[in-house]
Amino acid sequence: MWDENFLGWPSRLENSAQKNSGSDYLEKYFSKPMPTETKFRIEKQGIHIENNIAILHYRFLLFESSTRITHTWIKRGNKWYILGGMDWNE
Repeated sequence: MWDENFLGWPSRLENSAQKNSGSDYLEKYFSKPMPTETKFRIEKQGIHIENNIAILHYRFLLFESSTRITHTWIKRGNKWYILGGMDWNE
């Protein structure tokens, strides 16, 4: 899912992160068990595809919070990978 050259900036980090440190972030914050009846919603806000690059904007709604997410995807062969991303808590 993550491109080898991934660069992202999660809102919980002070600086941007490459693939390895980004993976550490995801594991730290999202590997914890969620309540059994956890409900969330992902709303697609926009998409632009040009050749082998796609930019997607989402809104992630969980509990009482909302997060804006931007991902830049790259297609290598027949597979899509996340090349970059950033989020912002509303």
